[in-house]
Amino acid sequence: MPTLRTRAAKGSSLTHTEGDTNLKKQVTAKTTTYQVTVADNRDTIECSHATVDFTVTLPTVANAAAAETGDFEVTITNINAATISVDGSGSETIDGSASAIELAQWESITVRLNAAQTGWKSISNYSSGAIAETTGTWTPVVSDGTNDCTTVNQSGTYVRIGSMVFVSLHFTINSTASASGAARITGLPYTSANTSAQHDFALSVGECDSLITAAADPMVSAQVEANTSYITLHLWDAGATGTTPMTIAEISNGGDMKISGWYEAA
Repeated sequence: MPTLRTRAAKGSSLTHTEGDTNLKKQVTAKTTTYQVTVADNRDTIECSHATVDFTVTLPTVANAAAAETGDFEVTITNINAATISVDGSGSETIDGSASAIELAQWESITVRLNAAQTGWKSISNYSSGAIAETTGTWTPVVSDGTNDCTTVNQSGTYVRIGSMVFVSLHFTINSTASASGAARITGLPYTSANTSAQHDFALSVGECDSLITAAADPMVSAQVEANTSYITLHLWDAGATGTTPMTIAEISNGGDMKISGWYEAA
């Protein structure tokens, strides 16, 4: 019988059955959190769930190295709508990062031990190139951060594409009630991004009616600040010095606004 050179025990003689087992490449279906084992060598872990995200955790580097003489390899693929996270054991890395790799639908990754056998490296990955899109409605609430105004004609819509969130809103103040001080519009569908390089996102104010301001011809601006879920309002009424925060009193009863624009979600 000819000698079949295996990965785990190169040069050993195997029967046809043993050879088939050693070179197996199976597809194993998973619908919930899964811990990859050394028995999954050369397998594809096919993950599927329509709504619940879950994590597939790789075996420890030490176990994979010991079991397969450093030649362990596994593929994880996602065939459904929920997000699948592929993570190393504990603080062990994939491509030098301790962060998990997220797979959207129809994306996959194949990993194996790096040359130093200190972590994992991806040797193949596939992205469908599709960017998830989510649409919906939200309720804009004019507030001072503690007390809310009552409104009519109150509506908001959004479209999220990747991390970009496009929003639009319309409201008419019915009563400022006990709200006072600087005005904000709460209820954004997603919290804005918060990174060291993050800047505030300016929105377009398309219509403002029935405002009470000291300026004869006020200009209103709106923005989403980093790591917040509300819109702040500002008046261009400070001459050469720029804007001041718009107050609830300046919107007043009957105040009407339409605002639209986009910001980056966390």
